[in-house]
Amino acid sequence: MSNLDSLKDPFQEEVKNILEEDPEQEEEENNNSMQVTDYASQDEEVNITVEKAKKDEENSSDRPDYVTVCVDFPKHATPVECIIAATGYHDKIAASGRELRLLQNRLYMIPVDCDKEINSDEWSGIKVMSDMSSLIDVRYVKEGFACVMPLTHNVKVRQGNRLAILW
Repeated sequence: MSNLDSLKDPFQEEVKNILEEDPEQEEEENNNSMQVTDYASQDEEVNITVEKAKKDEENSSDRPDYVTVCVDFPKHATPVECIIAATGYHDKIAASGRELRLLQNRLYMIPVDCDKEINSDEWSGIKVMSDMSSLIDVRYVKEGFACVMPLTHNVKVRQGNRLAILW
């Protein structure tokens, strides 16, 4: 007997026994046991997916494909919140004559005519209209206001101007 024979794996016989077992029989046993235990969870999963599909259908039928965001100054003198980007200073200015001149590096919370419950976070994107795209950037729309940052000085925003589309 050589030195290598004494180094045989003591678990080799157990491995042979495992390999000799019928793999098809084990798969059938596993499938049977899984079917018995998984019926309840499968029904729950089906119910959950059906409920989600119904909710998605209801939401899609209630919600339009897109929303147009237009300026809405309800009075001739409407207060508009303004935030200076460099310092974070909050101020209010008045939009007189249903128009407002915007200064660069400031964020303006401009009132818009869309529903107050519309939140741009729930939409895919904000498309700034082509006539305004070189002048302003619409950051978000929330609670009836659009956060607008002018790209140049002295941009004029008037009552009824179409700022963006949410899609």
